[in-house]
Formats: sequence, C-alpha cells, structure tokens
Amino acid sequence: MKNIFISAVTAILVSSVIYTQTTRADSWSDAEALFAKRADGPAQIAEARAKYSELLAAATTPAEKVLAVAQLGRLAIFEGEILLPKSDVEGRKKIFSQCFCASPKVTYNPLPRPSCEAPGFVDAISPANLGESHPAFQYVRSVCTAYWGEVAGPMEKLAYVAWLKEDFAAGQQLDTRFEGGGILRVAAGVYLNPKAAAVQLYNPDLALELATKAVNSSAYPGDPSGGGQFYENYAVLADALQQLDADRPNNGFKEKAVTHVITALKEMDERIELDDLPLGREPEFRHYYNRVKVSYKELTGLDWPQK
Repeated sequence: MKNIFISAVTAILVSSVIYTQTTRADSWSDAEALFAKRADGPAQIAEARAKYSELLAAATTPAEKVLAVAQLGRLAIFEGEILLPKSDVEGRKKIFSQCFCASPKVTYNPLPRPSCEAPGFVDAISPANLGESHPAFQYVRSVCTAYWGEVAGPMEKLAYVAWLKEDFAAGQQLDTRFEGGGILRVAAGVYLNPKAAAVQLYNPDLALELATKAVNSSAYPGDPSGGGQFYENYAVLADALQQLDADRPNNGFKEKAVTHVITALKEMDERIELDDLPLGREPEFRHYYNRVKVSYKELTGLDWPQK
C-alpha cells in the first residue's frame, strides 16, 4: 500500500484467502511483490494491476474480492495522483475512470445525470455484487470519482457529484477507520477545494473537521496503522487550514497551519532518522513528506531542512 503493502483489509484477510492452496498463495504473493515496486513507475504498476485483475476475476469469496479491489484502488491512486503530473489530464481520466466507471457518460432528464455503460473494477464489491456493505466500496469509488472529477468537464462534474454525495453519506455510516479515515480524508479534500463551489460542495470548515477526525482515526481492525500513520491526512489538514486562511485571513488559521506543519514534519523527520516509516506505505510517506514541506514553504517562505 517490510516492502509489501499490507494495510487495512489486507492484514486481516491474507490468512483466510491466500494460504489455502499453494498455487493461489503464489499468485497473491506475486501480486504483492509487484505492488511493492509501484514507485518504480507505470510499467511496474501495469504488471501489478494485471495480476490483481486476474485475482479479482478468479475470486470466489467476498474477502478475496475486497482485497483485490482495495489493492487495485491503491495502485490507481498511486499512479494517477502521485506519479502522473496534474497536467496529464487524459492519463488521469483513464486511470480513475477504469476504477469507478470504465465508460462514464452524462444523460439528461432534463438535468445531467450520471450514466455508466461499463462498470469499473470497484463495482465487483458494490453491496449488490458483494452481498454485503463494505467501507472499501465507498472509499475506493469516492476517491477515484473525486480525482476523475478534478479533470472532468463541467457537465461531468455536475452529473457525478451525486455519486460523491452518496458515497460520502454511506461511507460515514460504515467504518470510517478504513484506510486511516479514508472516506473522511476524501471528503475533506473535496470540501476544501474552491472549485467544488460550482457543485455546491465547497465547505472548508467541514473539511477541517473531517481532516482532523481522519488524523485522529484509530486503526481499522487488522491494520497496523491508524490515521496518524497515514500522512496524507496531515497534508489534507494543512491544505484545509491554508484554505481557511485564504478565505478568512487574520483569524488565526495561518498560525494553526504553521504549528500543524512543523509538528508533522518533526514527527516525519524522526521516523526517517529511525528508519521507522509506516509499514508498507514507504513510497506514500515520502510523497506526502514532500507535500507537507511545500506547505511549510508556502506558509513561512523558508525551506525545511532536507532529510
């Protein structure tokens, strides 16, 4: 998500789904080994994606399906949000549409409505297909929809905001601890974006509340890391404070942002020095470490000492 990314559902499902038969164990182990090399680039990610797609197609239990979809979702997030530049609009749209809806369309009746002719891989764990509700579905679908929406056209944004609202509401009724407060983090990232005002989702005060809850989230059952070890939560919290300062300067938000960012960077520096990065999340940790350093530079005009 020490180099194998086993977090959230992975940790509690591995024992029940991959060691029953040697050939299946080898297949899951191969997929995890490829996943661990995701920072090597798109080619490595493509191999891991193909392997997890095979495992999803062959899955016979809800646990297997959730595990495969969760890992496919993490690959999409890593490639589309961390590896690809924001300027690669078509590349990002393709990655995230394959996740939440392989063929997103807009229909009018008379207002724009979402239409999906070819479901994305997350559909395999929808309540209807899984036979139960699992927080992985709302988390993966919402994060992919949100990132796709960043580069979608105006009518696409307007149509698919209904899915985001649905997932935010449903996800917060389930276990919000999944992926370190993942559904809270995704919602916060949307609510703090001024562009979300066009679809009536801009609410930086709510973003701050949700991001704070995500940071303080306890660990999902079987996951060694709680919200405090998912450092994307710290980045989103910093973004929320900075946006509030932009909206309401001289209200103390900048001072709170500086304090938060310094505290986060000191903690991250200590983890680097001790070689104690969050288990299986090393590439993500390093990315968000750099993101938080950017926030520090924006807030203070100074560079954080390089580690």
